[in-house]
Amino acid sequence: MVRHFILSLSLLLAFLGTRTEDAHAFQGERRYAIVIGNNVGQARDAELRYAQEDALRFSSVMRKHGGLKAENTVVMLGDSAIAIKRAIVEINARIRIENDHSRAPSTLIVYYSGHADADGLHPGEASLSYEELRALLRGSAANVRLLILDGCRSGGLTRVKGGTPAQRFQINAQSNDSAQGMVMISSSAAGEDSHESDTLRASFFSHHFINGLVGAADEDANGQVSLREAYGYAYRNTLRTSGRGVQLQHPTYSYQLKGRDDVLMTDLASAQKAGRLRLGEPGEYLLYRGAEGGEIVAELNVVQKHATIAVASGRYLVQLRRRDHYREFDVRVERGAITTIDSEKGRKVAYARLVRKGGQHQRIAHQLYSRVGIRGALLDGDAASPSLLVGYQFDLPTMSIALRGRFNQPGEQTLAPNLQLQQRDWGLGVAAQHYFDYETVSVGVGLVTEAVQFRQSFSGASSIATRNSLAFSFGALLTVERTIGERLVVSLEGGPVTYLMRKARTETGEEISSEGESVLTGFLNLGAGVLF
Repeated sequence: MVRHFILSLSLLLAFLGTRTEDAHAFQGERRYAIVIGNNVGQARDAELRYAQEDALRFSSVMRKHGGLKAENTVVMLGDSAIAIKRAIVEINARIRIENDHSRAPSTLIVYYSGHADADGLHPGEASLSYEELRALLRGSAANVRLLILDGCRSGGLTRVKGGTPAQRFQINAQSNDSAQGMVMISSSAAGEDSHESDTLRASFFSHHFINGLVGAADEDANGQVSLREAYGYAYRNTLRTSGRGVQLQHPTYSYQLKGRDDVLMTDLASAQKAGRLRLGEPGEYLLYRGAEGGEIVAELNVVQKHATIAVASGRYLVQLRRRDHYREFDVRVERGAITTIDSEKGRKVAYARLVRKGGQHQRIAHQLYSRVGIRGALLDGDAASPSLLVGYQFDLPTMSIALRGRFNQPGEQTLAPNLQLQQRDWGLGVAAQHYFDYETVSVGVGLVTEAVQFRQSFSGASSIATRNSLAFSFGALLTVERTIGERLVVSLEGGPVTYLMRKARTETGEEISSEGESVLTGFLNLGAGVLF
């Protein structure tokens, strides 16, 4: 009786321990992986930056959420084609031996990020042909064999990796009688380049594929991500992000499986050492580690409500990006807990701020505005004069440029008995400012310059002709703006300004001489604008 109790207790503890260490969805399945990353290809290939980081991220995610054990995972960084072939041969031999001692189904995953061309992979100077790679996988005794090829290319902001676009190749699924199936995924279609991004610090395809594995691709919200879900998510988002460049990138997916519809890739509910982040609504999200300016952990484009992704515990800045603004959320994800984002809360960042913060979709913001104000006196006997200003401003990431038109009309001035002066001036100019964005307002500091047309007309003395004069002005500009609602901006601007102009000397209304003069004054304007 006691012996049966101890045996039952041991079995229960073993079961609970297994659930703690392993992803329960993969119990009864043996998973093996060879994960390859190589930044260096052949002599003609530009060196990559992120292929090896892609491999490390893929390995980490699959070990945390994909049922892979450390002893069954081979990570190869910068290894040669010969070493890769040897590793596949060795793991095939191991699978064959372990198949003799276990009836549990087995899965072999081979992941590669690096250079490639129409004939094969370039992990260094020696190539590994696709034909050899197919033969090695066909020879595996694993029930399911999954090959993921990310042949990224790059140069400049987007470096081009591997291959000649004129040469075309196609990878198709293969199967044989002794296996349930072999699946092959390529990061681009025949004849296309693949790309990596300095912003994401990863290749487009691997970045989106891995983000899909941690939950962004979980369309049915069951806490598990299948191969079809992960590929579909990576396809849509690789196409979207590569569309911002010169050439589109279309991942390809072809497989043949016997006895099952799909392959389970990750089980998020089993993550013991991670936290989970639940997103409130569909949309595009950026996830920064710590705060803005930190590492971009993920760029997510989710189509389902309340999508949940697994992330390491810690502090994150989450940006929900919409067409004309985004919202920011500071969150802390705790280990083993679910942190939910309320999409209607958080800080709102709109239009020009989005541009100045490096918005992915907004490269420029536009504003039409009108302001009224006052300018100091320019001539002896003048008073401050009212101003009307209209402008068009476009905001760039580092600077805002405005084209401005201005009209001023000082009050009528009496020069002598029965002689009055009416003065008007029009200005056409440009302003350049750099904006600093704070919690509730934005402050712009810069310069403004104008070409000015003065017009003076006289009444009460018909012998005095109307005078026209051209002048120039330049000054400092300080602007404080606040966005209200979606499109309305209220602003207050002002600063000192110097006019370079010619002044006439007159006697009894007749001009006897003129000379150049500079006049220092100031201005203050208040108005509103519309963003678009």
